[in-house]
Amino acid sequence: GARTGHVTFNGKPFTPLLYTRYATFMEQGDSLWAFLTAREQLEYAVRLSRPALRSAERAAAVDELLGALGLESCQHTRAGNALVRGLSGGQRRRASPGAGP
Repeated sequence: GARTGHVTFNGKPFTPLLYTRYATFMEQGDSLWAFLTAREQLEYAVRLSRPALRSAERAAAVDELLGALGLESCQHTRAGNALVRGLSGGQRRRASPGAGP
């Protein structure tokens, strides 16, 4: 049959502008670098996504992300991998959206 319907975001039509502002592609698996800490992963992501920020603003953005993702207590822990001990599975899942593309 024919597909019908519409997609909304907070009750408004989900336009391409809203998509680019509020949506992102997420890989199914995490893509963290094993030897970077949770803080370093997020610092890298903030540098790439918001290059105009000054150093203090960048640090504040990373601190905000760490708090929002519940990663403050493990911010200095390396991500790790199958061979290197690091973040727990839940911490890795929470860090991945913050450090995503």
